Formats: sequence, C-alpha cells, structure tokens
Amino acid sequence: VGAIRTVLSDDVLRTRLISSARRHAEENFTADAMSTAYAALWSGIDSSRGRRTRPRSAPHDTAGPVNRKDHSGAPRILLITDRKPGMDTGYGMRIANVVAGLRHVGDLHVCLVDSSYGGESLPRDGGYTTSVVRALDPSRLSKLVRTAVSIPDLTYRRAKEVRSDLTDAVGGEVWDLVWCSRIRMHRLSCGIVEGARIVDFDDMNDLLLRTRIKDRTARSGWLSASPRNLADALNVRRWSRLQRSIAEQAERVVVCCEADRIHLGVSDAAIVPNGYRIRSSLARASVPDRPTLLFVGPLTYEPNRLAAEWMSYEVLPRVRACVPEARLVVVGRSHGRSERLRHVDGVELLGYVDSVEPHYSSASLAVAPLWSGSGTSLKAIEALAYSVPLVSTSFGCRGLNVEHGVELLVADDITSFAEHCVRVIRDPDFARQLAARGHTRYRAGLTAEMSSAAVAAVASDVMSKPARSGSRS
Repeated sequence: VGAIRTVLSDDVLRTRLISSARRHAEENFTADAMSTAYAALWSGIDSSRGRRTRPRSAPHDTAGPVNRKDHSGAPRILLITDRKPGMDTGYGMRIANVVAGLRHVGDLHVCLVDSSYGGESLPRDGGYTTSVVRALDPSRLSKLVRTAVSIPDLTYRRAKEVRSDLTDAVGGEVWDLVWCSRIRMHRLSCGIVEGARIVDFDDMNDLLLRTRIKDRTARSGWLSASPRNLADALNVRRWSRLQRSIAEQAERVVVCCEADRIHLGVSDAAIVPNGYRIRSSLARASVPDRPTLLFVGPLTYEPNRLAAEWMSYEVLPRVRACVPEARLVVVGRSHGRSERLRHVDGVELLGYVDSVEPHYSSASLAVAPLWSGSGTSLKAIEALAYSVPLVSTSFGCRGLNVEHGVELLVADDITSFAEHCVRVIRDPDFARQLAARGHTRYRAGLTAEMSSAAVAAVASDVMSKPARSGSRS
C-alpha cells in the first residue's frame, strides 16, 4: 500500500518507472523479458521506499544463445562486467571501449552481473551474445561488519546463488580468453569460468582509499572523517596485497596509465588508457553569454563530491571577487548528496542530464579539481575532446601526459586555481589556443578508438602465449 501511494503521488517517479518497463519490453519482447520488465518496475518501487529486493526474474537473460560451439574458427572471448557499456559514466565508457576492442579479435560474449536498482539489459544487436546475472550489493551494515575481517566490496548478497547463476550462464566450458572488468568480477568467477585471464585494474583501489582519506580529512576535518577513514585504512593494505596476488596469478593485468603501473610495481602490466568517443560535433560560442565554470561528474562518487565542494566553497568565491557574474555549473547524479551546494552563491546543481554537449558548448572553461581517486579522469579527457579550456589540479590530470600552460592550466592551491580560471575567462584568445592544443592532445592518444586498439593488442598477445600454470580459473 505504501508503494502504491508513493507511485500515485509522484508523477516524475511514475513516468520514470513506466518508461523503464516499456524500454525493457520493447528491447526484449519475450515472456522472460516481460517478467524482467515487471521486476524492474517493482524493484524501482521498492527502492523509492528505501529498501531493495532481489529482482523477480530468471537468474540470467540471454539475448541469443551463448556460443557453446565455435563454427567460425575465431577465438571465443568472455567479458565479465558489472557495468553496462555506455556513455553515462566513465566506467561505462571504459567497458564500451573494451567491448569494441575484444570484438576485433574474436567472437565475444558479454556477461553482465547487474546489481542496479531497476535492472539493466544489454543490447540485442551489439554484435556479440549476452547474458545477465542478477545480484544485490551487500547492505551498509553488512559492509561495516565485513570491514573488520576482509574487503567488504568484493561480494554480493546471497553470493552462492549469484555464483550458481553465473555457472548456469557461462560456466562449464573453457574460453580462449576471459576478460574481467574489475577485481570483483575476477573473484566472483574464480573456479567457475576457465580460460586465459586478463583482469582490468581500472582503479588502483589502495591508492583510491589512501588519497580519499587525505582528501576527506582536508575537507571535513580529522574528527568528522575518522569513522570512515578508519574503515578505509583497514582496507588499504588488503587491497595492495590482493592486487599484487592477482597480478601474479593472471596472464595479464591491465591499468589505465604508466603512473598506475609504477604504483602497482608489476613491470608486465599492460596499459589500456581511458578514451572518450565524441558523440557529435560541438559548436562553441566564441564568448559565452555568462562566465561559466563547468564541473562534470556524479557526486555519488566521493572524490567528485569533495572536489565540487572545494570548488564551491574555496575557489568560486575568489573567482567571483574578480568576475562577479561567474557561476559554477555542476552536472552529474547526486542522489541528494551535497544538496547544501544549492545554497552557495553562483553554484547551479543540474543533476543528471541526457547530454553534456550543450553545457560544454556554453562553458567558458571546464574544471577538474580532484584531490583523490585513481586511474585517469574522464572529465578531463572529455573537456579536451570538446575543445574546452581546462583548469585542473595535478591529480585531476594524472596519467594524461599533458603539460601546464600548453594543453591546460594546473594549480594545486586555492589562489592559483582561482587565478587560472579568471585568466581563461578574461583572455578569450589565450583560452582558444589552450583549448586547441588540448584537443590536439586528445586526438593524439585519448580517443576511444585508441583505447579499443590497446584492448585488442593486449588480448591478442595473451592468446598467442601459453597460459600460466594455475591461472586459467
């Protein structure tokens, strides 16, 4: 009754749920697909009440049969991922690049381990076969308890059921190559899926936690940050040991940049850089109507939230002291986080948008004020791709091989960062030159096509060599 009242009283929620159900039905008009669509509808209603249930669907949905017998002679490749390929997040972009690269070297099957609220599906016409295994992330209480003895983010609720469903979907056979999109997927599939194995360390998790502790403490203070910092500190060494252990077992591990390879300390780790695919040409105004600093990134990711708060409370007031009409536009899902930023003068929180292009076209500059995280920042690559002047911290452009004053401006203190923003706003000619050189750097090594080519090269190299002893499962 409470769920029905919630849906009837919220027009936006009701429209979203109906659209989600219709999309699922139109993409997969079968009896199984219809049950999945209704599961998505009810899962969304449950989430609106603040709780989650295991989706009422079959353990896996297959868009076309898994290619059990290969008639083409091409290598049979399995990608296990917990994120649908797409352009809505940096991780989704990376998965899309991996899919494109693996399709070039063999017959690809993509297995999505989906723990989203509404239930995701994979495209039926993507040029590869698919299966979906439904799962639920552990509760916050469960994570807190697990932190005392192990890394809490490596498992799911009812893990035995998830592993059983994964076995039904893709187990019981040997693949020529198994690409695990994250360590979590590697751990889940061990003992189930056999084949030469590549594990993608898209994030160096020990570095992520270590930098997040420092960033959180700087923003919130030692006392306020202590509970979360303690939990992260317990997991730093665990992640470090686990990453090195997997690097020794798998045929190959993959990182985003040379800095991550040095941090990992594994010389034969392969580099697959993040890459961005421009969806449409962008016509930028020569002089924007209003000086606009653009920050793109979901605030549900803590390093992004901390960066947006630093920009809003520390940098923007100094920019507005010189350029009173300047504003900071923040684009990305927030789910209620950092709502207090709406009350800061000059800050506009837009939340999720269908397309970022209009916001880049009207921006004076983009900012990447990150102080924590891992890998390479897609928001920085995106700005370079759209020929928008970029001001970043050193950490925000980590691993991109860009130079201060050439492709972007870099500052690691509040005053200098604000001064760089003001310079770009007040000097349009300099801003255009900076953006043009940044776009040249993007074309030279940060495109989605180059990322996919690196994936294909790594996959081909691994399949051409004998497997390591004990590394096939």
